[in-house]
Amino acid sequence: MAETVGSVTHAKVITATIISLDKQNEIKEQLEKVLNKSVILEVLEDKSLIGGLKIIVDGLVIDKTIKNDLEELKKYLYSVEGDMNGI
Repeated sequence: MAETVGSVTHAKVITATIISLDKQNEIKEQLEKVLNKSVILEVLEDKSLIGGLKIIVDGLVIDKTIKNDLEELKKYLYSVEGDMNGI
């Protein structure tokens, strides 16, 4: 979970593969710009995400992973199937 202390916050970035230091710095700079505070970044690898990234900061989860996209698609397809059974 992300932690905030004054004008500094901790953020986790979780990716399917390790990202370069340049990409880490780019993410850190963008978060600092949006949050208007310093960010201490923790980068983790989780191969189950398939691709994309998940950012957890200040109680907010930004999930732009392929795994999440597939789960959302699955939910949608099941809801459509349920609607189709009522026809």
